[in-house]
Amino acid sequence: MRRAAQIRLYERLTAWPHYALVRLEKPHDDPGPTVSPPNPDTHPTTGGGAAAALALGTARHAMAGGDANAAIDTLKTFELGARDPEVSFTLGVWTMSTEEPEQALDHFRSAAQLAPGVAEVFINMAAAAVRLGRHDEAVEAAQQAVTLAPDRDIAHGALGYALAAADRLEAAEAAFIEAHTRAPATLAWMLNLGNCLLSKANTNAARAWFSRATAYDPTSAIALNGLGLCYQAQVDHAAAIPLFEKALAQEGRYPEALGNLGVSLQCLGRHEDALDFARQSVDLAPSDPSATLNLGHILQSLGRHSEAVDAYQDALRIDPALPGARAYLLHSRRHICVWEGDAALVGAVIDDVLSGGKVPPFALAGTTADPQTRLIAARRSAEAHLPSGIVTTPPATPNKQALRVGFVSPDFRTHSLGMSFSSVLAARDDPRISWIGYSITAGATNGQTTNFAAAFDEMTGLDGLSAEDAAARIRSDDIDVLVDLAGHTRGSRLDIFAHRPAPVQAHYLGYGSTVGADYIRWLITDRVATPPSLANYCSEALAYLPHTFMAAGRVAIPEEIPTRAREGLPEDGIVYASFNATYKLDPAAFAVWMNILTSVPGSVLWLHAANDVIQNRLRATATHHGINGNRIVFAGRKDRADHLARHRLADVSLDAFGHTGGVTTLDAVLAGVPVITIAGESQSARTGASILSALGTPEWIYNDINGYTAAAVALGTDKDQLQEAKQALRDQIEIAPLFDPALLAQHLNAAFRTMYEMAADGRTSTTFDVASESA
Repeated sequence: MRRAAQIRLYERLTAWPHYALVRLEKPHDDPGPTVSPPNPDTHPTTGGGAAAALALGTARHAMAGGDANAAIDTLKTFELGARDPEVSFTLGVWTMSTEEPEQALDHFRSAAQLAPGVAEVFINMAAAAVRLGRHDEAVEAAQQAVTLAPDRDIAHGALGYALAAADRLEAAEAAFIEAHTRAPATLAWMLNLGNCLLSKANTNAARAWFSRATAYDPTSAIALNGLGLCYQAQVDHAAAIPLFEKALAQEGRYPEALGNLGVSLQCLGRHEDALDFARQSVDLAPSDPSATLNLGHILQSLGRHSEAVDAYQDALRIDPALPGARAYLLHSRRHICVWEGDAALVGAVIDDVLSGGKVPPFALAGTTADPQTRLIAARRSAEAHLPSGIVTTPPATPNKQALRVGFVSPDFRTHSLGMSFSSVLAARDDPRISWIGYSITAGATNGQTTNFAAAFDEMTGLDGLSAEDAAARIRSDDIDVLVDLAGHTRGSRLDIFAHRPAPVQAHYLGYGSTVGADYIRWLITDRVATPPSLANYCSEALAYLPHTFMAAGRVAIPEEIPTRAREGLPEDGIVYASFNATYKLDPAAFAVWMNILTSVPGSVLWLHAANDVIQNRLRATATHHGINGNRIVFAGRKDRADHLARHRLADVSLDAFGHTGGVTTLDAVLAGVPVITIAGESQSARTGASILSALGTPEWIYNDINGYTAAAVALGTDKDQLQEAKQALRDQIEIAPLFDPALLAQHLNAAFRTMYEMAADGRTSTTFDVASESA
């Protein structure tokens, strides 16, 4: 095989990232067969040189004529009667080219036995072993090649390839450096070094190698694609897009570049363009599960969950062990309330975590996963953001009076979390503590972003900056406490926190559960959301707020309330509402709700649902439970103020189970609707309990389904009890700390100061309670 062809194979990159910019890795493409087969003059055949030469000549003639099957059959027939290293080697080369790596590996093993001193045999054996996922054998073969040919770049490159496929990236980098040192003008080693460093999240170093590669060969589509990946990893999609386009100008049928372009377009809001490129990528690489997985991600982020389910199922058919695919499939199925086989799929996702798979922690929020499993998933995801090399934490200065607290979030815009946090931001009043915003929106801003910029003491956008550069910017701002508001949710930048730019780093609000990161030492929470029974399953020390971690502010509700008839509700009869997103619903909760409707004649259940397909599915499920489907009423989308106005038509709000409501629960109580919740076994199942505790209505918090059901039925059948509950709610709204954002801001500032003082005094991060009277 020509040298150029080797380089072409060697330089292929790993799979592109999905929309959340978490890299999905697959083995590098193999380097292919090498130039020189074993020489029969120096490694004589055992079956007779003339016969082997004749068989090889006949086979090569057939191969040159395009008849690969005849060529391979000729050599296989010869091999049955005689053993020859060149025949075995050539069969290995040809069966690799016909996508038969198992056979190829057997042939290369035979060649190695007959010609144990030829490096090329072991180089190709390593390539075949990698193709089959036999990483130990691949590394061993490549190491033998280096022993036989220590001065040849291709041998060191083969070792780098085998090590990279085994995820031994430090050693792979060293091997590629050796290859580059011996052949510095070889494009392949520049590209593989860039790819290896990008896999290690050393984005700046990777960019330097890809830049060197594009300078060496400006027409290299793979170099341009790799450089684009670096900018994409730094969330600079505006810089990445033209590089992917240039790569495609050089090579139009380049599935990786098409997929990468789709990712960046999606992140900038160009959804339909992104989808088009993702589909082209799948069309060109239908057997690549990563291409199909990324198509699923784009469809999922567009809310086209039925199509996303099909894409994820296709990806799993190609590779049943594809990392994270079952978790994403579960999430999209839950969005459209496809519950057949739900328990089995949840079990498979949990098994993926326990067997060492990479599962997005957020996908476990509404499942039966125990706290230990959730912590394992969080740790594994957090570790993926660790930079190469050693990073240092800035020192905390003792006796510092004025603190600078930074908040990092993708949601400083019109977003449920952003709007909740804005109430606290506006209410703070401590001149000794400055609040600085760091936006990581990746272009997804809106008018509300301007309001955030005005409310913070300072606000900076980190879009387009690598994790290292963003961390350097934060360090230069002399931030004392850096607060992550996203955790393991979409758009987060835990990679910035992994560079430890501040003396104290904490998570608050946006994810609400353990992040599992050694570089985030604090979780700001409360004792209802994270009771002592869950504290042992948090990687962080806990800063316990006295009431609730949930930020809440009062919202003006229009005086005019729509009629029940206008909303499709019965004039008489109890209206149970659950306006949680459909992905928070599950078959167990829905079955309980149907039992409640059975026990309360004339009652209806009022839900959100995106389209007729989901609505019909839920109505059919109700019928399966013996409930007329017409007793399920669906609310259309409205802005928050109008939604709160119509929410007053409900009588009782039923919280979800595994993933309880946050802003949904706040909306219900603001509208004067009592909420019933269960305090579950995970933090995601206890947000509702945290809110109701701070509201001063713990009597609406239950520990099991029986208590929850009995309370819902009692409120639905006893009008006096229902009116008492509504009056108690109106009273508590006026006096409870839940809707006192200024008080929450005081408690947060007290937590920041205590955390900082511990660091300044050299004390180990230790769980503490913020005093309720702190100011």
